Amino acid sequence: MKFSCSINEKVVSALDKNSGKIEAGGNFAAFNTGWKSENINAEQIANQVAQRKGLCAWHLVDGKREKNSTDPIVAGLIIIDIDNQADGKDQDGNKIQKQELTWEQAKELEVCKKYLSLAYNSPSNTNGWPRFRLVFGLEKDIIDADFYQWFVRAIAKDIPGSDKRATTAVNLFYGAKTGKDILCITDKFIPVSKIEEAQKVYAALPAEDKGEKFNVTEALSNINIEDQGVEIRSLLSRSVKDILDGKPVDDRSAAVTRAVKEILGWVNWLRAKDIASCVSPLTVAHNAFYAVYDYPPEVDGKFTRIVESIRDVEAIQPSIVMASEHDEVAAWKRLKAIDLNVFNNVATEEVKESIKKTKPQPKNSILNFEDFSVDTQTTTKTTTTESMTTPTTPGSAS
Repeated sequence: MKFSCSINEKVVSALDKNSGKIEAGGNFAAFNTGWKSENINAEQIANQVAQRKGLCAWHLVDGKREKNSTDPIVAGLIIIDIDNQADGKDQDGNKIQKQELTWEQAKELEVCKKYLSLAYNSPSNTNGWPRFRLVFGLEKDIIDADFYQWFVRAIAKDIPGSDKRATTAVNLFYGAKTGKDILCITDKFIPVSKIEEAQKVYAALPAEDKGEKFNVTEALSNINIEDQGVEIRSLLSRSVKDILDGKPVDDRSAAVTRAVKEILGWVNWLRAKDIASCVSPLTVAHNAFYAVYDYPPEVDGKFTRIVESIRDVEAIQPSIVMASEHDEVAAWKRLKAIDLNVFNNVATEEVKESIKKTKPQPKNSILNFEDFSVDTQTTTKTTTTESMTTPTTPGSAS
């Protein structure tokens, strides 16, 4: 059985030899372009993955993932990423292991016994922290991206240790480090009957249950978390940073809502630009709740009730974008100011040129006689103490 998918050979030259991934400062563009559409069997897919080539479940228009408008064609695989990781980081800034599934346990899952086509260790796998990918071939290609995303999540929710962030359409995956990381190859796949059965269930669901729009908690988790990602708290507005710092607020519910919407705005913006965060935005949102209410958000469901009032989750943008006449350029400038390395890695020449155009033009500060009226009693410019103001510092800006 052959399956539709895409293979990226170009990415191999950009991978770090030790981690098997692209590290900070690397050629991330190599991962978003150069995807070649294939129709190959599980053994052939395993052969490509064993050579560290990238794997995507979809055929992509022009072989690339655009930052905000990827056009998927057909998908022939379901790929479940087992990362065994909790949201957020520990007090030392390290990722937190949440061990839920080993490969030996995965083999015993009913879904794997019946339908698993291929499995391989992900590059971040270690002896003490198992991380691997389960690849299920599809007997029938899927062309509806919304249904595909729902179907992947329906499968993933019953597989412990799976990473929900890796269930979006379209997701790109690194290959294995070596051929020894191929865990199994089979002749199994998800049959047409099961795909069509799932399509009927999906069609009968109300729109709000189809996963077409993220709920708030899901949206806050829907971003790649990497050690070298941007510090999302640094991007937030001064008023939201004040909330996180525990400064008094007039309306606690409104303050948490404001903070969550600002965090959501940056999550949406960063995800659209394919920029990772170094900490889970959901953790930052929980911290805002704790700072306001002084108890954990998991206690009584109040956090959930507050954020459920937020509508149009995916349309929310950072306040700096909404307030600036330069729209997204303002967000890029904020990113550049707080993390130049990330900015240089992801910003296009067009973005950099746009920022240059928004810089104020230098003015001649030398006074000349034309600045003043010939009337000695009044002048067009004053230099009295009353007219002078103390310039604001970056830290005092809201």
